[in-house]
Amino acid sequence: MDLRKFPRIKAKIAAEVNNKQAMLENVSKNGIKMKMWSDDVPRGRNVEVTFRSGTHTINLKGEVRWCMRDKYSFQDLKEVGLYIEDAPQEYYQFIDSLSTGKTAAARM
Repeated sequence: MDLRKFPRIKAKIAAEVNNKQAMLENVSKNGIKMKMWSDDVPRGRNVEVTFRSGTHTINLKGEVRWCMRDKYSFQDLKEVGLYIEDAPQEYYQFIDSLSTGKTAAARM
């Protein structure tokens, strides 16, 4: 049973997290699951996430809530859960368009 307030949407979105490469694995209105190299994983609050959706650049701020080794990778990757603390209106429009299937350009 999933107790999340907002549904997760699977995606493969190239992003930067504190100016380091990341891959957003799923997104929702208040959280993101992403993969990063172990050495690049941010700690705590004030995490900045940037990615492109079409012609828009979306900038988010959040807080790391959990981090674990990616059990399906032979590389030194970590899965990271980020709670979104501050997002622009464009982000919520992006999420809405993903949930309706109208945006595929941001997916890799």
